[in-house]
Amino acid sequence: MAFSFKKLFSGNSDSKSDGLNQAQREAIVDLLHYCMFADNFVALAEDSFVNSVAATLNWDKNITFESYEGGSIGKARKAKESASYRETFYKDVISRLATKEARAKALQLCRDLYQADAKQAEAETQQLATLAKLLA
Repeated sequence: MAFSFKKLFSGNSDSKSDGLNQAQREAIVDLLHYCMFADNFVALAEDSFVNSVAATLNWDKNITFESYEGGSIGKARKAKESASYRETFYKDVISRLATKEARAKALQLCRDLYQADAKQAEAETQQLATLAKLLA
């Protein structure tokens, strides 16, 4: 199955730009990590999907994905476990995804992530509905 992230992040091949700023890239990764934990089971296909998406992003030269990833996973786990922190997490992600286009890309990538392991759990369906409202 060909994931749509290639299409979502394809831009001017001369500039190799993903059309996002670093804060938006980081917000997308934070959201994808949060989505990975929705059903309390992280499939290898989901982890591979996040890494594949990250490889398509034009990370700031001073911040590698690998150095960012640990903190992102920590925030995602905390948001999954704590309802009060989850609200803060959502607000932070939404504020960094400041444009309609960035929010649409993030939501589509979350949909694609939920399909990466070829099955969508009820918890993922519920979380996707919540994210669709938040990112609208």
